[in-house]
Amino acid sequence: MACDASIIFVSDYKAGEDKSWNDMRAALSALAEQDFDGSVEVLLVEEERYISQIPEDLATLHPNLKIVSSTKTNSYALANVGVDAADSEFVVLLDADCIPAKAWLQHCIKRLRSNQMIGVVSGKTRYPGESLRERCLALLSRSYVVPSDRQATRHISNNNAGFRRAIFLQYPLPESSGIYASRLQAIAIERGGWTMAFEPGMEVIHDFEGWNMERDIRHQMAHNLISMRQADPSLPYAWVANMGVIGLPVYFVGRLLQQWNKCIRVPSHFGVRAFEVPVAMALAVWTSALELPGALRALRSQPVRDTVYR
Repeated sequence: MACDASIIFVSDYKAGEDKSWNDMRAALSALAEQDFDGSVEVLLVEEERYISQIPEDLATLHPNLKIVSSTKTNSYALANVGVDAADSEFVVLLDADCIPAKAWLQHCIKRLRSNQMIGVVSGKTRYPGESLRERCLALLSRSYVVPSDRQATRHISNNNAGFRRAIFLQYPLPESSGIYASRLQAIAIERGGWTMAFEPGMEVIHDFEGWNMERDIRHQMAHNLISMRQADPSLPYAWVANMGVIGLPVYFVGRLLQQWNKCIRVPSHFGVRAFEVPVAMALAVWTSALELPGALRALRSQPVRDTVYR
C-alpha cells in the first residue's frame, strides 16, 4: 500500500566519509521526530561501493528507513533512482547535511495538497550559526528560491523540495549537467504549465563548513551556469557564455547585481536586519569573485576540479 510521503535521502557532500555518516545520523534523528500524522518512508540512496560501509546504527534511527543501492555515482542520478523506487504520490528531496524543522514535512505536504497545479514546493534553507557572516552567506547562497511574495518561484531548492511524484518522473533531475543544474528541471516543469511554490515553514538547517565549502559551492555553481548556457543558447544570458574569456567581467557584474538584488528583496528571511544589509552587499563582492575560477574553466571548456561534491 502506498504511503503518504516518500523522503529521498541522498548525501551529495563528502560521500563515504565519516562526516557524511554523521550528517545522516543527525538528519535521520530529526526525520524520526517529524510532526506528521501520515505514513512515511525514507529511502536512503547510496552508491554500490559505499553500501557495505553504511554504519549499522543508521537503520535504527528511523522505523521506515529503506536502503536503495545504485550503480549511479552523482547526487542527481541517485535522487532520480530514489524517486523511481518511491511508493507514494509525493516525494521529498532532502540532502543528508540538512536538519529539517519538526513541522518540515507537514508544511510540505499541506502546501502540495492545497493546489492541484503545484508541481513542486521548495523550502527555506538556513545555516546553523547566528553570526552575521553565516546569516549573510545564507542570504547570498540560499535565497535564489525565495520569491518576493509567498506564492510562485522560478527555482527549485533540490536539497529541500517536495514534488508530485508523477511530475518528477516526467521531469527528472539532469544527470550530466553538474550538481547545480536544477534550474534545467525547473524550466522544464515551468514550461509544462506547473506552478513552483515556496513554503517558508518548510525549513531546514544546512551544515556550513566555512569558506572552503563556500568556495567549492561557488566554483561549481559558476561552472554550471556557464556550461548550461553553452549547451542551450535559449537560456537567459546565454550570450555571455558565448563571449569566451572576455565575457568574464560581464559575468562578474551580472552575478554581483543578482546578489545585491537578493540583499534588497528578502534579507528578513535569513535574519539579516536592515542596517546589516550593507555588510551582505559587501560580502557579495567576495562571493561573486569566488565564482570567477569556475566560470573561467567553463569558458575555456575545462572541467571543474578539486571538489568534494558528487
